[in-house]
Amino acid sequence: MLVAIVALVAMAVMALTPSRSEAAGLGAPETMPNAVGLSPSALHSLMFQDQLFYSTKGPGSTNGSWVRVVGEIPAAGTTVARLSTVTFLVTTSPGQPSALLSSVAVPTRTPPTHRTKAKVVRPTVKKPVVHHKVTRPTHHVVRHHSPSSHPVHHVATREKVGIATWYSYVPGRCATWYLPFGVRVTVTDLANGRSVSCVVTDREGATGDHAVDLSQTQFAELAPLAKGVIPVRVTW
Repeated sequence: MLVAIVALVAMAVMALTPSRSEAAGLGAPETMPNAVGLSPSALHSLMFQDQLFYSTKGPGSTNGSWVRVVGEIPAAGTTVARLSTVTFLVTTSPGQPSALLSSVAVPTRTPPTHRTKAKVVRPTVKKPVVHHKVTRPTHHVVRHHSPSSHPVHHVATREKVGIATWYSYVPGRCATWYLPFGVRVTVTDLANGRSVSCVVTDREGATGDHAVDLSQTQFAELAPLAKGVIPVRVTW
């Protein structure tokens, strides 16, 4: 009789004591984002924000020369554990191979009701990526006045403050989501004051506060590549 009572007490204590992972919040659910079409730098930034680890498969995955995500496992909208590792199918081709896309089923899922701020999950569509019209952000205009007695000529300098990332690209060229091709910009690291110059010849997959995507060589002139993301000011 005494042994049975002790066993019941022990089972009650184990049921009421939370595990270490629950106490630390390590198993919290996370919704798999839609990353199809993203560049390496944009994918790194998205996974860092969602607190997920990832690996890549496909052409260019072994040496980091891939340029686009063409599929993901598990599919977008799937609930996974935070800090878990997911897999992305990548390619070195600028296009979007239908063979890889067709191998990944993308179910439509309703975001968990317990989240305070639900994420909008956009299902993957098996067709070429459509580039939408870019809305330019509001820029700060700084006017420099001449101290001489001659007529004053105003020189307007436009700028955008945000973050910079890097990817394997031609030195001296860079990517933005808000400037037309051919514009030369100056990128200044707000942490150390270092600057580089490049010409916009590519388009970023990320928007918002993502100011510029530099080549691997020019990012290294501002900060170590291991940092991945740095705060910058872009002027043109």
